[in-house]
Amino acid sequence: LAQPPVRRRAYELFYYAHHISLAVFVMALWHATGSWPFLIGGLVFWLFDGVLRLAAATSTEVRLVSCTSLESAGVTRIELELASWEWVWNPRLLSCCRPSARRPATFFPQLVRAPFRYKAGQYAFLTIPAISAFESHPFTISSAPGDGPVVSFHIKDMGP
Repeated sequence: LAQPPVRRRAYELFYYAHHISLAVFVMALWHATGSWPFLIGGLVFWLFDGVLRLAAATSTEVRLVSCTSLESAGVTRIELELASWEWVWNPRLLSCCRPSARRPATFFPQLVRAPFRYKAGQYAFLTIPAISAFESHPFTISSAPGDGPVVSFHIKDMGP
């Protein structure tokens, strides 16, 4: 199922087959209780990946800048303005909160809005709620990292 032709033509089959593996894990643990040392490592990595994806998805603000169809090439260009919320431990950011008798000095992290950072060749999972709120697909970012706050994607129509 991980072969490029399957991923390209039947991504949902690829995606859901990998999520069905959770049921296989549970059934294997229920059926053969001695199998947990062999299965727990993969399950922990899968859960950790899910938590990281959820954290990244909920910490990014998205604003649609433009969506243009380049029909002659069968490509859609989507431009998004992305910003993320990050925890910052920099004590200089806390200079607005001068210590006093009522409020002692603290070095707790602050949540700040930061520009979305990415590298050339990186991809992002895009979800289009009008089509499906629970389905996302990976697309390569086509803009350069130094182009500013707008991130562009060129998405080729691969058919139905």
